[in-house]
Amino acid sequence: MALKPLEVLKKGLTKFMETIKTQKKELSAKLARVETISSSDEHWLDGEANTIDKQCVLDALESASDYD
Repeated sequence: MALKPLEVLKKGLTKFMETIKTQKKELSAKLARVETISSSDEHWLDGEANTIDKQCVLDALESASDYD
C-alpha cells in the first residue's frame, strides 16, 4: 500500500533529524561550554539544522481537514 503524502513528509523529517543529530549535538555542546564556533556552523544551526519550521508545517498539515 502506498504511503500518504503526509506520511512521506513525516518519515523524511525523521530521517533528516537523525542525519543532523550528531553534528547539532556537538555544536550545541560547544556553545554550552561557551566555546566559539565558526560562522558557517552558526549559520547551519540557525538555518538548515533548525527543524522547528519544518515541524510546524507538518503539524499544520496534520490538523488541516484537507491538506492536499
